[in-house]
Amino acid sequence: MAADRRLFASTPTTAPSAPPGAPSPISHVRLAAPQRTGGGWARAAWIVLGLAGWWVLQFLLGTLGLGTTLVTGLVALVPLALCFAALRYIDRWDPEPGRLVAFAVLWGAAPAVALALVSGGWFEGAALSAWGELAIAPVTEEIAKGLGLLLLVALARRHVHGAVDGVVYGGLIGAGFAFTENILYFSVALADGGEAFGSTVLGRGVLSPFAHVLFTAMTGAAVGWATERVKGFGGLAAAWCLGLLPAMACHYAWNALASGATPLSFASGYLMTQVPLFVAAVVIALLLVRRERALTVGALREYQALGWYTEQEVATLASPRARRETGRWAANRGAKAQWRHVVATADALAVIRQRQRMNPGNAAIDAEQARLLHRSLTAREALRAAVSTGPGGWTATGA
Repeated sequence: MAADRRLFASTPTTAPSAPPGAPSPISHVRLAAPQRTGGGWARAAWIVLGLAGWWVLQFLLGTLGLGTTLVTGLVALVPLALCFAALRYIDRWDPEPGRLVAFAVLWGAAPAVALALVSGGWFEGAALSAWGELAIAPVTEEIAKGLGLLLLVALARRHVHGAVDGVVYGGLIGAGFAFTENILYFSVALADGGEAFGSTVLGRGVLSPFAHVLFTAMTGAAVGWATERVKGFGGLAAAWCLGLLPAMACHYAWNALASGATPLSFASGYLMTQVPLFVAAVVIALLLVRRERALTVGALREYQALGWYTEQEVATLASPRARRETGRWAANRGAKAQWRHVVATADALAVIRQRQRMNPGNAAIDAEQARLLHRSLTAREALRAAVSTGPGGWTATGA
């Protein structure tokens, strides 16, 4: 029986078309409970987040006052909730951990705002053209928001795998940034009277609630795309730099349109550029979600053919509805963390399989596949051990 627990005699070097065969029976594989990683660096990141949040809060209270901050903050929650709901819908196939979702939103709302305010102040008094003035915010703000993406990848790489994850995290950071920025804009408009306040809320909260979401999602898509193709942080940083270019360009174009610096009126420019851009972004996001699901299902079926997954397990993991139902079932039995680990390892295997296709014969990627396959088995056995009995592939088989 001990031989069944030994998955590999040595590091596998299989080609993309031939993953290693699974041990049999899989129910005898040693259990391993889900674990969190991050340690001191993660705690340090949260401390930085808290300090930046305190600084931004003091800045708002000192500049606007408590009453104005509360009123405009409540109004700014509406577009934030709208953006959050849209991004979570995109993320429904492979939901990101709540702590990382919170980190992304808070990074945009506090550290990114603080960095943008400080760096933007460096240009005060500089002899810049009108177009140069318009370029300050796109450059400083997109870099400030994008740094949160790099930090997430550095501290939680296993949760950022694929363009969809990058879009979601980037969009959440952008939504958090827009929330704090809206408080500032709404407060200025409120001081100017009801008409100015209404038009500002209409412009920022109704016509363009997804502007910052869209800009930073472009950077996130580039970073997420790179996670499927590169292993080292250097490649991800290069993709981040490339992703910043369209984010800055679209941000710049929006600022130029909103400030009246273009030949087009705001209404015509909005209909001719912003609406098509938003529609294209929605279509691309949905296509990315569809691609992510197809890659995951295809990879799991390949592993099923070699004995790594059972037919019932693949059927459950291949269906969004079955995933949600099984997640609720596991949560009711105190096995929510174990189920999430099962889903996470299955989705990570799809990413590593794609990286194998892009880099055939890469020993490091093959070794990573071996580790993930082992983790996928132990995750499912941990789930079975936690629930004792259950439907389909999650019923403990005993040994």
